[in-house]
Amino acid sequence: MEPKSTHSTEEAADRLWLINRDTAARFRSTIATLEAVFAPEQINRLAESCVTIADSGWRSFETVNLLLEIAAVTEHPARLMEITKAAEQLSGYSFEPAANYLQMVLGAVEVEVGHSKEISELEQAGLALHSKYQHASGLIGGYFSAAQIVLARGDSDNLLCWVEVARGLFDLGRDDLLRFLVLSEQSANVSWVMVRRFQVKSTQGCLVYLDHVGDLQDRFSGAQMTLVESAMLKHVNSSFEDLIDSFESLHAFDPGQVSLILALGKDIEHANSLAAFNRNAGKLPLGRQNVIRQWVEFGNEVARGNEFAGQAYFNLESMRSNEMLASLQGQVSFEDHRRTFDLLAEAITAKNVVVESIHGTHDATNSNLEGLRGDGSGLGLPENDGRVVRLPQTVNIFEAEADNFGFYKVSLFHQLGYAEFGCFAQIETINTVLGTYPDRLLAERLFLIAEDARIDWQLANRYPGILPQLKRQQKRAAQARPVKERSRKAQLLEVLVQTSLDSPHKKYVRQIYWPEAALLRQTLGRLKKATADIDEVLNVVGQCYRLLESPGEDASGQDMTNIKAEEMAMLLEELPEPVPYRGQIDVEQVNSTLKIDALVEELQEQLDAMSDQPPGAEMPGSDQDQIELGDLKKGDVGEGVAMLLTELENELGSEPGEIDPGDKEGLFEFLGGISSRSSDASEHQYDEWDYQISDYRSKWCTLFEHRELDADEQYVHTVLRDHQDLARKIRQQLNKVKPEMLRKVKGVEEGEELDLERTISYVVDRRAGLTPDDNIYIQRQRKDRDVSTLFLLDMSASTDDIISDPDADPLEPLDIDDDEYLVDFFQKKKAQDEVARRIIDVEKESVVLMADALESLGDAYSVCGFSGYGRDQVDYYLCKDFDEPFNALSKGRIGGIKPCRSTRMGPPIRHATRRLIETGSRIKALIIMSDGYPQDHDYGTDRNSRDYGLMDTMKALSEAKQQGVLTYCLTVDPSGHDYLRAMCADSQYMVIQDLEQLPEEVSRVYRSLTG
Repeated sequence: MEPKSTHSTEEAADRLWLINRDTAARFRSTIATLEAVFAPEQINRLAESCVTIADSGWRSFETVNLLLEIAAVTEHPARLMEITKAAEQLSGYSFEPAANYLQMVLGAVEVEVGHSKEISELEQAGLALHSKYQHASGLIGGYFSAAQIVLARGDSDNLLCWVEVARGLFDLGRDDLLRFLVLSEQSANVSWVMVRRFQVKSTQGCLVYLDHVGDLQDRFSGAQMTLVESAMLKHVNSSFEDLIDSFESLHAFDPGQVSLILALGKDIEHANSLAAFNRNAGKLPLGRQNVIRQWVEFGNEVARGNEFAGQAYFNLESMRSNEMLASLQGQVSFEDHRRTFDLLAEAITAKNVVVESIHGTHDATNSNLEGLRGDGSGLGLPENDGRVVRLPQTVNIFEAEADNFGFYKVSLFHQLGYAEFGCFAQIETINTVLGTYPDRLLAERLFLIAEDARIDWQLANRYPGILPQLKRQQKRAAQARPVKERSRKAQLLEVLVQTSLDSPHKKYVRQIYWPEAALLRQTLGRLKKATADIDEVLNVVGQCYRLLESPGEDASGQDMTNIKAEEMAMLLEELPEPVPYRGQIDVEQVNSTLKIDALVEELQEQLDAMSDQPPGAEMPGSDQDQIELGDLKKGDVGEGVAMLLTELENELGSEPGEIDPGDKEGLFEFLGGISSRSSDASEHQYDEWDYQISDYRSKWCTLFEHRELDADEQYVHTVLRDHQDLARKIRQQLNKVKPEMLRKVKGVEEGEELDLERTISYVVDRRAGLTPDDNIYIQRQRKDRDVSTLFLLDMSASTDDIISDPDADPLEPLDIDDDEYLVDFFQKKKAQDEVARRIIDVEKESVVLMADALESLGDAYSVCGFSGYGRDQVDYYLCKDFDEPFNALSKGRIGGIKPCRSTRMGPPIRHATRRLIETGSRIKALIIMSDGYPQDHDYGTDRNSRDYGLMDTMKALSEAKQQGVLTYCLTVDPSGHDYLRAMCADSQYMVIQDLEQLPEEVSRVYRSLTG
């Protein structure tokens, strides 16, 4: 049969020949095939379209090739005409849109029979996009490329939903649409039905979901993903990205825990609360499902009434949250039993042992101990530096509250055992002996294992009543220790730990090492006898060390001084984890601490002996010149003092500066300086009231109490000299104050009540066979005033503002040119500012004058300042304590007060209240001097709002009142009435209009509070 070629097809072939010969050849072949089934007008239409597409631009012949390929396999002429028309329409500006469209159609040939409607929807949406963005070839091409991937899945519902999502994004903008198309190509397994559900609620939420769905599918099982998507869909319009991030943070949990967290989270109402719950899940007792379910249910009740309260609850920030969790877990808090621990420590040691709580995480707290990795449950490990015993802030490792308290009890007994059973008394010998071993690290760990075992066995012998709790703690500690692959040395060390816990050991050591393990157990067991002492411990350490370092697979015997970091890390991995209730001590640190304390005590005794000399007598070797410490040691100040000063210098590692050997007070202050060097600022945590959640944020603020300021030793002298008349007036006013009728006097033979501490000492002395002190009573004598007052000064940056002087001469303008005038003006202004008084100066002058007067009156008082920046850095400066003399040291600190940063008032007021309560005085007064309202950069979520800071300060003042502390606020802020009337009663504040009147007003306020 003759081909039905027409003039039109021949011309088309010739035109294509000029563009691409292969395309022309394919055209002729395809046309010849189609002529048998296609009408002539359809053939001509196809030919015209091929030429039009080929002429549209660079590489357009490739598009023609695709069209011809489709024509060769299409059985329906009408469908081919639709495709041809669409391809021609898309090829106007670039080959890419039409080419990608035809690639999609070519891929759809196999599925088209069952999905013709869906493919038609894809095409119509693509053509609609082309009509909107005709010149955006990449965008349109991307649409058809993504459509081809979605089409390949062959899922009708997913395909139609994808088209609907795409159409919904056409009006958003090109960037969001391009982002959607890219994500479509990357999200091969995504459910477009689910994506469409997100889009119906939030178009942006839909895109965010697409951003993360791949990672989420990798992390969660099918059932878990259903819960995740359900929660995300519920909260798509609120804090959505933060919520998704919180879900991604669950990767650290095992599958069972993840399922529990997701199941519990589905009922949490608000997105912020759910995100908080996910992020804090690691701090919750996931192994105790009943506890966590009840805790979540209570949190849901809290959140229903207040979204902010719910977020704080699930963030473990609110007091309700922590108290509920503690109650459900049987948790015990150190602060709730601090007094009990203090008395217990004193009863056991007959000394005033300091017992404190550990601040921060166990990782940060114990970073000074090599190889100490912390308890796996996150429990802060007990510490003992020889001076202070530190215990965890909370304990909830047992279900029963009694067992958690038992942890504290056993741990405290164990820590006190270092002193009670002779370890600390011989710490210098121990440190020296351990230093003779080539592997000091191994030797010290062996010593600690042996000494910890001896202490436990001695406790069981001396205090039978503690035995049940000791056994319970040992059993829990032994069961919690991991069974894992270890080196020979690590296995044998674990055998020693298990032996010290009276626990079976064989599962921790390979059978080949059982004979060595038996020998180690027998050696350590010698310490069970009641007479075992430190010498016996050191002997056991030597035998165990030799056995561990005997020739074997990992014997090292290496010198530890030049060991590399990588080798040290490997060695540390061999060392066993510490037992939680025992903690771990650093022998070198304890040795240094106790040596310094002993030297200071001995030097103090010698100075006390010197102080018995008649008034005016000079110390041996004194003269009018100050000398360096080295000269003092050579001078005739007493051989004992010189030797002690030399040892102190060696221990401290630096010289303490100049000392006047004739100045006994200076030497006493030098001792105070040594004490302060040995410890940094003390750290205290305080709750903070959040009016938005109607609850306290638990342990929200960290306050640092500083005792070191840059001293200005001349300041107090200058103030008293320049204000002699005012100082005399204030003294006269205060001397008119009536004395308090009663004063508590401790340590007398007869009285109305027992002094608890002295009574304990009495009982301890009698049990020890010593002659006890019978002065164990407290009398209320009608003698002196029982008053303590704390002056709290605002040290915020704004107190650096200059006080305008109405009597100052104005800066007269000079008859000079502009530039010189400005220079002259600023020079004069600077000179004027340098001598001008600032708000902080008036605050300081007021407390100096009051301190001078109170020294005559005899009332106890303290001077403190506060500032800081943020809730994690509230600074509290203790310039003079209640029982501290008004001497050069305290005067210098007061003089050193200077403006710092912000004004977060709540924590300093709470800390000052606590210090006042500790005085035990009948009248306790807190006088606060400030220049403005409380403010800090994170005092509430809205920094522009004063409400959070005002409400917290008001709450702190209310707490002080409830605890018997009288408060009064003095401010120099002219707008002070606006907020002070909200914070306290009218009778508890004053706005100072004239700063010059502040000292007298302070005196008047003091009389009203304490008179």
